[in-house]
Amino acid sequence: MAHDLHPQYLSTKFALEMAGLPSIGVQHHHAHVASCMAENRLLGQVIGVAFDGTGYGTDGAIWGGEFLVAGFAGFERRAHFRYVPMAGGDAAVANPGAPPWATSPIRSAPTSPLRLRPRARSSCPRMIAGGFNTVQASSCGRLFDAVASLIGLRHRVTFEGQAAIELEAIAADGCTEHYPYGVEGDGPWQVDFRPAIEAIVRDVAFRIPPATMAAKFHNTLALATVEVCRRIGTRQGCHASA
Repeated sequence: MAHDLHPQYLSTKFALEMAGLPSIGVQHHHAHVASCMAENRLLGQVIGVAFDGTGYGTDGAIWGGEFLVAGFAGFERRAHFRYVPMAGGDAAVANPGAPPWATSPIRSAPTSPLRLRPRARSSCPRMIAGGFNTVQASSCGRLFDAVASLIGLRHRVTFEGQAAIELEAIAADGCTEHYPYGVEGDGPWQVDFRPAIEAIVRDVAFRIPPATMAAKFHNTLALATVEVCRRIGTRQGCHASA
């Protein structure tokens, strides 16, 4: 029985409790890439980009902004979004108004757009500093949630992907601008969107239209994705994608 790596998923528990049947754990994002390979009849190895909300990583962190060199039998994680601490664990998914960026300098800036309740304003930094009910996350979904909250679009979600859907829907057509970002390290590379977040806060202070900020953010994500894939292709000699 094949199952997700997340130890708390009901499907994982069910698989492990099936007496007499061998169980095979499959990493969440490898499964995404492999399914795209199967759908498009791709063989060998590909550069697989898996942007997701939550997936259990092999290091115990929450993955979701992943660049894999993968085949059906296995994968190498060649790059990912820089980890950020997600205070509140799963509760943070429903409350993007208290995003993992709460401990950055923007939290106390006079023009800070963070919608943190007074209690969260004091508790989130303490939780992150002490590692209490806090997980490390490379999630693209949580990044979308944070940006949607920062620009004043959505501070609480009621269904999966709500903030990301709304952020995409308002993005202005024809905008070619983008925000700064970084690509750090070498094994694997880490895509750092903190410069983009700080720039978004400045745009909010200057009352840039949310539609423009949404477009600039999407452009930034696209540019970062292309850059990292090109880096991987050059190093790995692999240019197929999924």
